[in-house]
Amino acid sequence: MGLLESLNNLDKKDWKFLDKLNIKQINMPYIGKGYAETWPVDETGSPDYMMRPNELPINQHGISVFQPDKWTPNDTAGEGLHIDPMAKQYRKRLLETLSPEQLDQAKAEFNDYSFGSNLPETRRVENLTDALMRGYTVGQAPESFNQNFYNDQQKGLLDQLKRYMQTGVNEGGTVQDYLRQYNGVR
Repeated sequence: MGLLESLNNLDKKDWKFLDKLNIKQINMPYIGKGYAETWPVDETGSPDYMMRPNELPINQHGISVFQPDKWTPNDTAGEGLHIDPMAKQYRKRLLETLSPEQLDQAKAEFNDYSFGSNLPETRRVENLTDALMRGYTVGQAPESFNQNFYNDQQKGLLDQLKRYMQTGVNEGGTVQDYLRQYNGVR
């Protein structure tokens, strides 16, 4: 069994939400485009940036790994957040709770390669929010950042997301249910 196959097996064992996504990963040489690229079903890419690799079927989620020597199961889980429907709900809710000051700080802290690209602002902010979620849930941000950046409501939301990622089950209903509970609304 090759390294990537071993990582895929670990990913599914440690991060149950990945079982639903049917992601195919391929190693590619570092091509100066960051750490990895996630390809949702039907995304073909852009001639201005990068086209979907032929090795990734168009009807399957895919991840191009540009630095396989540094890749871990946590990285696969972090990339899975881009395409998981429940994670997208968490992204939306987290973004709604972020203050303008937090967004400015995150833009300064996270050197997300796509933030400065020619993507529309809404997509760049989604990418940034995904970086925040990855940073907290799979440890891609320093613990000191995670403890000091978020308020208690945001930490609770991200803790709920992490449990979902680990179990594949969203506890306690929807993201909206969590926010209503946190805010004392029944």
